[in-house]
Amino acid sequence: MHLLKTALICAMPLLLAVVSRADDAADLLSSVPLDTIHTQRTDVPSSLSPSGAGPDGGQYTTGPQGGTVPYSNNPDCSSSMGPTLSVTNEFLVWKIGGGVDQPLVFNALSGATRLTTGEMGFGPQAGMKTDVQYMSPEEDSAFEIQYFGIYEATDNKEIDTAPHPLGVPGDVRLPASFGNGYTGSSTSGTQDYSFADAMTFHNQSTFNSLEANLVWGGQKTNTGITFGPRYLGLYESFRIQSYSTFPNVTQAGGPPSVYNISTRNDLLGASIGFFYRGKYNCWENYVFIKGGIYGNSARQSTFVTDAGSSLVLRNYSPEASITASSLETGLTVRRWINKTWLVHIGTEAMWVQNVARATDQLDFTTNSTSGSELQFRQGLLMYGGSVGVEARY
Repeated sequence: MHLLKTALICAMPLLLAVVSRADDAADLLSSVPLDTIHTQRTDVPSSLSPSGAGPDGGQYTTGPQGGTVPYSNNPDCSSSMGPTLSVTNEFLVWKIGGGVDQPLVFNALSGATRLTTGEMGFGPQAGMKTDVQYMSPEEDSAFEIQYFGIYEATDNKEIDTAPHPLGVPGDVRLPASFGNGYTGSSTSGTQDYSFADAMTFHNQSTFNSLEANLVWGGQKTNTGITFGPRYLGLYESFRIQSYSTFPNVTQAGGPPSVYNISTRNDLLGASIGFFYRGKYNCWENYVFIKGGIYGNSARQSTFVTDAGSSLVLRNYSPEASITASSLETGLTVRRWINKTWLVHIGTEAMWVQNVARATDQLDFTTNSTSGSELQFRQGLLMYGGSVGVEARY
């Protein structure tokens, strides 16, 4: 269902591009000459005749809307050199890295570790990227708006009681003093998390990025700079549900105890990037590196119950503001199909520092303030590939 929803979102900008330029859609299936441009060249003397010889001795052709074009400088799949609106839509397959690796589940009888947070990471997840850019033929008059997101990356695990020769149930517990059981105080231990028959774990993460940039470096240049405001959003949740019949706290089939954490990071700031764009007949490559500085308004919510959810152990919602940063790089290869359409394939990686990850908020101690503070233990690493299409008008 997540994959279908992502595919539908990705298709919307492309459908708009097809509707607005329906006459070019047929070019994908027809043998339209690719050695023309659809705007008048400004760097070729208009006095030269279509069949005249240029300064380099080559022949000139005529574009469909007038203007003379030197054939030797206008090979097949040449891009437009006029003011161009570019609409790009890409399908992403990315992996979101986890937080700090720490033990989650022990065997209460043997003490062996059965699950860690590092084993609750995320596999490849679908996402989308949309970029709208005004590509000027000049060197200093371009503008772009770009959005990309990775939606609801999830991982689920279940740990059941291990077979025991004496048939003793309830050997699944959480680490440290949180899983040692009650010692007379409701804040010094737990019941359902001490000798559980089973625990289920759910980890989820969503990331969004929106930016608007000025671009210095037009179609006639190979290098350029991007600069502008940017928003990053990271939303995560981690949930533990513990099912126990020992010591007869929760009857079989009864409600579980819940350890639930959610985090939200809203980063607002600016980014600057440097890129190289090479053109080789029908091919283009685009390489970039970009960094950003942000103010992160972070918050987390911790809610923990015990004894079949009849007892609330924790209910906290701390907030904090912190300076965050990002660094990303990527490579995209583009292939011209005709005078309007290109196809893309690429790879990209991104690191975001000083964000609150959901698994990093887990606190298995039993102090009076346990779980009440916002932790920034591990940044966010994302990487993956992309495929997409681009329309230039």
